[in-house]
Amino acid sequence: MAFTRPKINRASNNINKLRIYIRAVRKWGKTTLFRDYVECLYNGDASKGLLVGVGYEHGYDMLDNLNALHVDTWKDLIELKNWLISEKGNEHNIEIVAFDVVDELIPIAEKEACRLSQIKMKKKCESINSAFGGLVA
Repeated sequence: MAFTRPKINRASNNINKLRIYIRAVRKWGKTTLFRDYVECLYNGDASKGLLVGVGYEHGYDMLDNLNALHVDTWKDLIELKNWLISEKGNEHNIEIVAFDVVDELIPIAEKEACRLSQIKMKKKCESINSAFGGLVA
């Protein structure tokens, strides 16, 4: 192992460098918190934030000044990821993304895991636990 010289750590105190999971009861104000945070951080520029509504979640429809879109499938999520990466600086300048809500995201991921498992294992898959030869529930 080569010697690595010490260096002084410079911490970033910017929340958009973090991954944060906020869980609360319905109608608590998670979406409003995100919208207000983007407005505060980026001086009212809603285009710097993106709220991704997932599945049956459409609670963002009643909020003004919120940059939002909706995804229903894993394919939608992959297309969104590719667009965010490839079009940064061209079609958008998004700095922070929020998913609303994780409870709707999990079934989409589970469906994709089962689909991929069935392709690879050539066996029917009923849950993420049984995917790729895992536990059979």
